[in-house]
Amino acid sequence: MPSKSNRPEHRGYKRYAIKGSAVQYKRDSFFGRFKETSRKYIVLDISESGIQFITKERFKYGHRLLMDISAPYIGSEVIHAKGKVARVKHIKDLHIYGVGVKFAKLEVADRKRLQTVLDNAVTDDLEISDTVYLNKAQPVKPPNNNKK
Repeated sequence: MPSKSNRPEHRGYKRYAIKGSAVQYKRDSFFGRFKETSRKYIVLDISESGIQFITKERFKYGHRLLMDISAPYIGSEVIHAKGKVARVKHIKDLHIYGVGVKFAKLEVADRKRLQTVLDNAVTDDLEISDTVYLNKAQPVKPPNNNKK
């Protein structure tokens, strides 16, 4: 059996871990559009078809998100994307979730920015998996709600 790093990619597109990339999101629903955008969360990997990031928020499969993705190689510009939650992995010890989102809509300019990021990614020798990143993460302490 091939090692994890030698297995063929089963998602259709190569995923890239891009140091310094982050995502902010809000729900793509009538009421969600009026809520504030989330804080920035670390992007675990990104491809032409979707993104995976960590968050403290719990999502269900099929939730629709509006996302602003920042990354090296595009300066202060962001990639605006709509997507649907396709994968959720709860990491209980760390009180976080790994969330995979499949892109549903990218405007032409955003697709070009995404392609610029992917074209400049140097990841040939990196093992990319949520297990690698999440195992290195430090546990998040639950908030102390007993303040007086």
